[in-house]
Amino acid sequence: MSGISSGWALEIRGASIDLNDIKQELGRPFDPWVEEYDDSGKIVLLLRTRQWIHCTNTNEMMAISNRLIEELNGALCLIASDAGKVTAGAAFKFDDDGNKLPVSIELEASFGFGRVRTRAVLSLEDGSAVPVASATQRRIEAARSQILVSGLLIFTARADNWFDIYKAMETLEDLVGGDKAARSKAPQWKNVKQTANHHRHASEFIHQKPRAVVTIDQAREVIIALAQLAV
Repeated sequence: MSGISSGWALEIRGASIDLNDIKQELGRPFDPWVEEYDDSGKIVLLLRTRQWIHCTNTNEMMAISNRLIEELNGALCLIASDAGKVTAGAAFKFDDDGNKLPVSIELEASFGFGRVRTRAVLSLEDGSAVPVASATQRRIEAARSQILVSGLLIFTARADNWFDIYKAMETLEDLVGGDKAARSKAPQWKNVKQTANHHRHASEFIHQKPRAVVTIDQAREVIIALAQLAV
């Protein structure tokens, strides 16, 4: 078990197989990453990010965490569309020596995670491995400076209803260059968009229902496939 970094941390709870996947996907030295911590004899997995570096209290940390967790959810859906659930547990803070400071709060949040690929590595000529940021880490990093990427990840994470599916599609169109560009990359785009537009209005009969109606799961797969190309 490696040393604990100073600053804020968020406990991640879930099935051991999901936690093992997270340890492979969110590795150092990239952001976000995870660390294992012995909390009074219990090994817990902690989410770490430099986004919390300027937080002075748990309220500030939670404000960032809420968005970060949703972005993580969306990013991880792009790795495994059938992602499961892990939950956010206690918040921690550590001093420069890795000692736990007196912070006590339980965060009611969750984000999806499923079976994912192992973190990629590059090998130098001498055979030593050079870690490479995972796709999840690259997308979270992009979300910091690109509001459209952040929105796409959040709407994808929430895409279990037609309203958020439509918002995810609008965000994707902005990212790829419009409706026409989206259709060229995803042949089912027009049908999915018409279906979403039909269902998201109160007066559904006013909005044209496509001949080949798709399900929410099918619409979500189309969004994820294009999002994987876009970000």
